[in-house]
Amino acid sequence: MVRFADATSADIRTVIWAVGYRDDTSWLDIAEAKGPDGAFLHDAGISPVKGIYFVGRPWQRNRASALIMGAGSDAELIVQRLLSDSE
Repeated sequence: MVRFADATSADIRTVIWAVGYRDDTSWLDIAEAKGPDGAFLHDAGISPVKGIYFVGRPWQRNRASALIMGAGSDAELIVQRLLSDSE
């Protein structure tokens, strides 16, 4: 369930978050998904919070993770995890 600033809400199954050149994690207000510095917590893109996954994070699995040409293998891993978690 997502609650918006105008007090409306909606059942959301998937959020695709895309950013430009400045990392901003403030939109995710789930303390368990963020470290003390506000950075997303994850292990290879898998958050400790069930149902939250990341792709394209700097050094998610390797140097290429944050690059357009390098995020594919990370995305493949996350898709496989999503499929196994939905079973």
